[in-house]
Amino acid sequence: MKIFEGRHDDEMAARLIGFVRDWATMLTNEFVRLRAGGVILDRRAVLLPSVPQPHLPALVGLLVRSGAAFLGDEMVNLDPILHRIHGLSLPLRVDADDLRLFPELRREPSSAPRWKLDPGPGLEGITTHRTVAVQELGGMQGGPANVGWIVFPQFEPGSETRLEPFGGAPALFAFTQAVMNLHVWEERALTLMRDVLEEVAVSRLVIGSLPEAADLIRRTAPGLLKGVTA
Repeated sequence: MKIFEGRHDDEMAARLIGFVRDWATMLTNEFVRLRAGGVILDRRAVLLPSVPQPHLPALVGLLVRSGAAFLGDEMVNLDPILHRIHGLSLPLRVDADDLRLFPELRREPSSAPRWKLDPGPGLEGITTHRTVAVQELGGMQGGPANVGWIVFPQFEPGSETRLEPFGGAPALFAFTQAVMNLHVWEERALTLMRDVLEEVAVSRLVIGSLPEAADLIRRTAPGLLKGVTA
């Protein structure tokens, strides 16, 4: 089965990691699998649920570089009983265009694939990725952590980067969109998502600049997480 064609070893590794990750976790239905980034700040998980989005791993990477512990860049597991986030011990898969945000990695630029130049419907999240080890960013893998803050990222290049209140039916709908095994959990997932949203702070993050977004999360998290209990 051919799954890669390119010229960079870390591009090949990123494609292979994504393929194996999706295949290996396909049947891990004791957890609710979430399409989301996740980091730990102040001993609590900051969860970033999202539809397929190529820039999400870079946002997670910037948070890790600034001191957050790593849980996941594109996928994490939610314990349906304890409401704890479990990460995957895999490297980040950073979009090739976002490597410019990490000059310390000294990576050679990638050549853009055809779909990068003109993505078709449904292909917006299918781009060239490069593997980045957590240790390369001076970070570390985080263990399971209770959810403390749910941030729904909305990427709008050029807009003002800001946090907005978010909740109710729109937040529940956005959360269920991130569930990757909704067909298994069905209505139980809706109940779980509703419970988790009621337990923690919930925001929408409009992202015009990835560095500004990471800085805003870092500055805002201590105040929101201060009163969260384990």
